Amino acid sequence: MAFLNPIPIDMSKFKLKNKGVTFDENEHIYKINGRPCISVSSIISKNKEEFPTEVVLPKMVKKYPDTTKELWRTLFDTKRKRNTYLGKSLHEFALSEFLRPGYLQPITVQEIALLKAIDKLEKLNWRVVSAEVFNVSEKYLLGYTYDLLLYNIVTHEFAVGDYKQNEFFTEAQYKDTKNRRPGLMKNEFTELGFRDVTEYSVAIQLGLYSKLLKEESGINVTKQIAIHISP
Repeated sequence: MAFLNPIPIDMSKFKLKNKGVTFDENEHIYKINGRPCISVSSIISKNKEEFPTEVVLPKMVKKYPDTTKELWRTLFDTKRKRNTYLGKSLHEFALSEFLRPGYLQPITVQEIALLKAIDKLEKLNWRVVSAEVFNVSEKYLLGYTYDLLLYNIVTHEFAVGDYKQNEFFTEAQYKDTKNRRPGLMKNEFTELGFRDVTEYSVAIQLGLYSKLLKEESGINVTKQIAIHISP
C-alpha cells in the first residue's frame, strides 16, 4: 500500500515493492515474475520448536482424568485455528485503522490492545509510514511481508514493527527464566537490540526484514519493534 502519514522526509525515492511480485495469502506463496520464492516466515518456523503435543497430552489426561487424549488433541487444534483467524482479523482491523481511523470500532481485546500500543508509539514520536507491504528480494529470492514501517519524527530513524499475540509474549514464560531478560514482554512493545537477535526468533525475523528493506528499498532501518497484542 502507499505511504500513510506525512513525515519530514521525501519518501518518493524509496521503492517498497519490486516489479512482478505477487503474494497468494491463502497458500502463503510469494512469486516474482512467476517464480516461486521461499518466505522469511517459513525459514523462521523451521527453526522454532513445535508445540510438544504428544508429550503434553498424557499430562493433561492425568490432570483431568475425565478427559481423553483425543479431546485435548481436538482442543489444541481448535486453538491453533482460532489463533490463525484472530491474527488475520487483527491485521485487517489494523489496516483499516491506518487507512481510515475510527471507521471500524474495536470489538476484541486484541484490537483494543493494538490501539493502545500504537497510541503509545505515537507518543514516543513514531509514525506509521506504511503497513502490510509484501515484497520479494530479487537477490535472495526471499518473500516477506512486514506489518509496519515506522518513522521517528524526532530521531529520524526508521523501524519495522511486527504484531505478536501468541504465547511467546506471555510474561510468565520468561519471568526469572535462565538466560532470558525478565519482564521483556511486559510492555506494549519492545525495541529489540543486538543481544535479542541471538535469543529470539522474532528478532531474527525483524532483522531479516530490516536487511531486505535496506537492500531492496534503500530504507535504512535501524530499529526493530515487536508490538505486543495482549489484554
